[in-house]
Amino acid sequence: MSEDRSSSIEKAIAVGYAYAAKHRHDRLRLGRIATAQSASEVTANLDPGDIATNGTADSVAFWSGFAHGVGWNLLNEAHGVDADPT
Repeated sequence: MSEDRSSSIEKAIAVGYAYAAKHRHDRLRLGRIATAQSASEVTANLDPGDIATNGTADSVAFWSGFAHGVGWNLLNEAHGVDADPT
């Protein structure tokens, strides 16, 4: 895995985790993001402008990491774990 791809994924996991914490009331949307099969499915479940990729070199890696961060948050909440990836 290239350095750019790795850093995109790592950054996005933290962004996704924080997004899920902020939007914890919208579990349906978070579930759709966490189970998305593509970057376009992830972005289809976000309001435009909610998340800026800030020139991320690999947008597919970013959205994959974002979805994993959302999923991680949901899993931690379900098990009563308070673990922030940052």
